[in-house]
This record gives sequence, structure tokens and C-alpha cells, in this order.
Amino acid sequence: MTIDPIKEERRLLAVQCYNMLDTPPEEEFDHITRLTVSLFKVPVAIISLMDKDRQWYKSKVGMPINEVSRELSFCNHTMQQTQLLEVEDTHKDHRFSGHPMVLTDHGIRYYAGFPIIDEEGFVLGTFCIVGYEPKKLTPEETELFLLLAQSATSLVKNYKKKNEAEQFERLFTISTDFVCVFTREGAILKANPAIHKFLNANGPLEQISFFQLIHPDDRATTINHFKHGLSDNDHLHFSHRVQCQSGEYKTIQWTITVEEPSGHLIAIGRDITEAVQQQSELQRAKQQAEQATSAKSDFLANMSHEIRTPLNGIIGFTDLLMKTSLNQVQSQYGGTINQSAKVLLSIINDILDFSKIESGKLDLYPEKTNLYDLLCETVQLIALQSQQKGVEVLLNASLQLPEYITIDGLRLKQVLTNLLSNAVKFTEKGEIIITVKPVQVYDNGSMKLLFEVKDSGIGIKKESCAKIFESFSQADPGTTKKYGGTGLGLTISNSLLKMMQSHMELSSEPGAGSTFSFVLQVETAGSTLLQILPPPNISSALIVDSHAGTRNSIAQMLTPKKIAVTEAAQSDEAIALIEKNSFDVAFINYQLPGTNGIELIRQLRQNAGRNGTDLKVILLCNLPDVEQYLLNSLTLDIQSYLLKPVHLHDLYACISNEPVKKEPAAVPESTKEESLSNLASQVLIVEDNLINKIFTRTLIRKLMPAATIHEASNGLEAIEVCERISPDLVLLDVQMPEMDGLEACHHIRQQPAMQQKPIIALTAGNITGDRELCLQAGMNDFLVKPFVVDDLTKILQKWILK
Repeated sequence: MTIDPIKEERRLLAVQCYNMLDTPPEEEFDHITRLTVSLFKVPVAIISLMDKDRQWYKSKVGMPINEVSRELSFCNHTMQQTQLLEVEDTHKDHRFSGHPMVLTDHGIRYYAGFPIIDEEGFVLGTFCIVGYEPKKLTPEETELFLLLAQSATSLVKNYKKKNEAEQFERLFTISTDFVCVFTREGAILKANPAIHKFLNANGPLEQISFFQLIHPDDRATTINHFKHGLSDNDHLHFSHRVQCQSGEYKTIQWTITVEEPSGHLIAIGRDITEAVQQQSELQRAKQQAEQATSAKSDFLANMSHEIRTPLNGIIGFTDLLMKTSLNQVQSQYGGTINQSAKVLLSIINDILDFSKIESGKLDLYPEKTNLYDLLCETVQLIALQSQQKGVEVLLNASLQLPEYITIDGLRLKQVLTNLLSNAVKFTEKGEIIITVKPVQVYDNGSMKLLFEVKDSGIGIKKESCAKIFESFSQADPGTTKKYGGTGLGLTISNSLLKMMQSHMELSSEPGAGSTFSFVLQVETAGSTLLQILPPPNISSALIVDSHAGTRNSIAQMLTPKKIAVTEAAQSDEAIALIEKNSFDVAFINYQLPGTNGIELIRQLRQNAGRNGTDLKVILLCNLPDVEQYLLNSLTLDIQSYLLKPVHLHDLYACISNEPVKKEPAAVPESTKEESLSNLASQVLIVEDNLINKIFTRTLIRKLMPAATIHEASNGLEAIEVCERISPDLVLLDVQMPEMDGLEACHHIRQQPAMQQKPIIALTAGNITGDRELCLQAGMNDFLVKPFVVDDLTKILQKWILK
């Protein structure tokens, strides 16, 4: 006899669920077995369950034992079918003729059995009769036997239901959760002790309507839930307040379902009063914290404005002072004042940015940005500082970078500038390398870019690496004392990166330098890769620089265009190479050990033969060394110079005989101002601070001596002046008493004569959002205080000449 093990395992689980095995005899079952013996004139009748290895008798007549091995059980055959099994004579049935219980002196000669099957189709056991003489049931007896078998099956099924009801009643009684049965109209049909205790009810709850206990504000919603919120087999979750006997209201959370077929509602509830109070307190604390943070942010923003206002006068006037005739001591004092004010401004910017990030008021403004230009501008910002320390800064920008990306360029530059400034601050010798390259390209045109800043500085202890990104924190207190700083730079940078869906990573060892890196996924704005055309007639180059990193960086820029590169670390090595080889171009650093680049070039032109005299030479130099190029470029036939750190575009422009793009600061001041000096424009300065008003007036008079200057101290005065004279340019402070600049601009733009005139915001906020507010109000551009003459010059050239 083969039994499916999986089905058998499920059947045994079903038997276990009835909790009937090994229970005492019960009258209902014994009544059926006694009646059966009497009706069928047989000695034995049994109601049994079939366990794994045994047949256990729940009720029996004429059988002295309580169970039998399943292997010896006649009923094991009955279990395999769904109908009556009758064996009229066991001696004549090959299945049983050799059975031990048949072969005894008074052995079994007759058997009839029927399977007991539950609602899920599992055979739990059997109802059977046994005789010691051959027998055959008549049709009437067969019908009667099946009726008795059906009764036995019903008893087994009811036993489970009765057992479950008793278990539920026990759970109902001891449960600490509230268990209730309601009508749709709110009548309580049944309620467990827990809900009585919770409500402190003196009498039975079944005599009242549950709706009477519900808080008036919650009653209508609860009634709607009871009457219309549930369909068949649905569950509903809700909470409301109920009134206890003491008059106190408490909150219950309910899960309700429909009982079929009555349609009554079975509900399980739990007291969540304390949780609701805690949540309310947490929400209140959160709101208070947000209000405090917002108030702090507003305070800092206002303080920033108040501090920037005098700083505008300090930085602006010292900048003007430095451009006058001063002796050496006066120049040193003025420069110190100017530099100190800029340091203070940097600290204010850090604190304000941190406050805006903390209060969630700092937004990003992604726009199409030239990635390589951004990198070059960022590196150039710290170039002079690094060169003064003798630290090389190298830009390794992959040729696989897109020309344009969509990013908040201002904030990306802020992150990179912070990393580079820290690297310069903590590096006394060696090099700083900024590397940017794609690490993954997607089919939709976006890509992941790796940004990495590596230095050879003091490094950071492992235990300090995580702490360094915390607010107002540096690697250790000694670092703060020695190097200064607010400890906010990396916190702000990492927060900005998180807003860009990225984060900062750090790898460092004390004494071996640090590497900060992050990965940004960017849209490429539909742009192509960096376009660098190979220079004509250039196939070989010599790089002369004592710094291996610089040589390697320039080599990496040249080799992709099939330019063969040779390197030399000092003058003697370079001369020997040039005497033996012909190069198309030589890049010679001005600062070389034992000599300088100018002297090396002079030796090449005089002593290195034709290879030296005809060689195209480009001088590598720092900004202070440019003067040497200007003095010697004609006499020594130096074709051009490259400012360090070397930029890719400038490099190829040099060897292709194209003009190198210069920074705006390199243009003489007189050239910038020349186009403005003869303009007899009407300029309105709207500023409430007297010092700033005088400073702005001084700059305008310096840049536009022929201009007529008008002044106003608030927005109302500005509107009146514009109505009267319609000035050609308005410099409008944003934060003023009586009427601020934003509202004033709105009114000024309603004047027909002023709809196209340039209005420039003067703001001390320095927040990206301020720019948006200014533009939305109708202003054309903005100047962030403090500003200097160059900043104002660019604005005037951009708008008043227009």
C-alpha cells in the first residue's frame, strides 16, 4: 500500500488540529457505538482517529484495547477510499486472510468501515464494525450504517468547533486587548473583561450603545465606519476617543471585520492613548525644533546682512586704497585689513550655508554648465596659495568627459574649492591632484563621474575619519589651533553632495596624505565629449620639470593625440636629450633645481645646435614668473607661456599657435574702464546704509566720471526718483526700511519708462534663492555684498553698455 508522503504529512497536521487524540471517552461518541452494536448484532463497534503509526479509539464497544498498530489495522485500507469498505469473510479475502487477528481461534471474520472525512477532504479516521462470523449487510442495513457513520463524522467535526470555541472563550477572557461584537447600529452584543476594565464600567456594557461612549468629534466618522465602511471579508482600521466612567477620554485603535452570516462586527481594539500623547509631544517638539531652527536661520540671515553691510565698506574701500600710491608699510597694513575682512566673510558664508542646510532652506539650481571651464576656474582659485607654499596642483581631467553637464555649478565649485583649499592648507610639500573621469555611461545620455582630490599632506587618523564630517569638527583640537577654520566646510560639502544624491568618501593615513572622493550622476545636456583637435605638425614633445607629477599630467594630455613624450627632470638631462633628438615642442618649467627655465632656454639657443635654436619652446610658470617671460620672450624666441596648473585647452592652444584664454583679472584696469568713462548716464543708487552709499558712489565716479548720480535711502524714495528722471541704471539694495528692494522693483517696473531699464540688486544675502527672488521681482542681475571695483565693472559693462 503506497501513501503519498506530502499528502500524509498534511493529513496528520489536520488530525493534530482537532486536539482529540488521547482524550477521555465522551457520552456522545459512546452512544453511537452502543447503538451500532445493538442494531447490527455485532460484538464490536469503533470510532477512531488514524495517527502516524497507530489507530486510536475515541469510542469502542467490545474492544479491550485503546489503540492498535496502524500496520495491523483493517481501517488502514478504509483510509484509502471515500466509500464503504465491507469484507464479508476475511478468510476469503486475500488482503486479510493471513492477518494475525484473523488466524486466531476467535479471529475476525467480518469487517465494515467508512472513512471520517473533514471539510478540507482529509481522512481523519474511521467508523467501523467487526464480527467473528461471516456477514453481509442488507440494503436497509447499509443505509443505516452510512447514517451512523455520518453522525460519527459530525461528532468529530463538532468536537473541533467546540474545542475552538472554548479556546476562543479563554482567549476572549484573558486577552489584554479589547474584543467586542457589535451590531451595525452600535449595540454591544459581547465585550470581554479587558474593555470593561478599560472603561471602568460598573454595569454590563451590553445594555448600552457603543456610540454613546464616543467623543462627539469622532462619533459621526465611527457611525459611518460601522454602517458603510465594511463589505464582506473586509477589514477596517481606525481609531477614536471613547469616554471612560470617570469622564476621561482615551483613544482606542480598532481592527474590525464582518462576521458571517449574521453581519455583526467583530472588533479587536487596543489602548493607544499613551502612544498618541507621545506622538503629539514628539510632533510638538519637532515643530518647536523646526521653529527654533528656522528662527536661528532667519537670525543668522539677518546677522549676515548686518555684518556684510559694514564688510562691504571695509573690503570695498581697502580695495580702492590698495590701488592708490602707498608706501610699503601702508600697503602691508591695507592688505592685511582686506585679507582679514575676506576671511571673516568666508566664515559668515560657511555659517549661513550650514544654517540654511540645517533648516532645509537651501535649494539647488541645476543648469547647463561647462564642466572643464568649471574645473579650471576652481583650480585657478587656489593656484596662487599653493604656489606660495611650493605645492604642485595638478588637474587630471579625462578626455572622455562631456563638454557640458546639468548641475548646480556654483555648489559643485563650492565643494571642490573646499576640498582643494583644505588640501593646500594641510599640505606642506609634494602635490595635490584633482582627478575627474567617467565611471559609468548610461544609454539615456547620463553618466556617473568620479571627482577625486588627493594630497600628500598630514593625513588623518582612522578614528577621526568619520568625525571629520560632523559639524564644527576637525581631526583633532591641535588641528584647529594650528590651521584654523570653522570645521563647517566638509559638513556643508557633504550636505550639498547628499542633495545631489551623492556622498563624500575619505581614504587617509597619518603622514601619507588624504584622498576625498565622490561620484555624481549627471545629465550631459546632450553634449559631446571634450573636443580637442590634434595640433598640426606636432608629433613629439619634451617636458622639462623637476616635479614628476607635472610631467606625468602634461604627458597624459598629449599622448591621446599620438604625440610622443620624452621627460627630463633637470637642465643637464634636457640639454643632452635635445642635442641627440629633434623635438617639435619643449615645455620648460621656469623653476628648475640649480638654475631656472630662462637660463636653460638661453643655453639651448646658444649651445645645443640646430635642435636647440629651431625648437619651439613654451615656458611653464607660476603667475609671479610671467614677468620673466615678458622680459625674455623676444630675445630668446619663447613662443608662449602656460600658467600652472596646466589646463588642457590652454596647452593645445599654445602648441597650435592659438591665443591662450586669459583670466579677466589679467586685463588692465584702464582697458576695462575706458568704455565706461565717457558715458554721461543717469545712475540711481538706492541704499539705506550711509557707508555703502558713499562706497558705491565712489566706485561709480571712478568708473563713470561723466555720469550723473542720484541717491535714495529706501524703496519709496526710489519709486519717486524713477518717476521723475527715469535713470539709465538702478543699483537697488534688497533689504531696506519702509519698502524693500523687491517690492520697490515691482512698482518701478510698472512705470512705462522703466520697463526696459537695467535694475541691479545689491544683496548681502549670498543665497542662491535670493537671486531667484530678485529675478522674479523684475531685476536684471545682482551684486553680492561685499563687492569690489572689478565686480561692479563687469556689471556696468554687461548692462549699461547694452
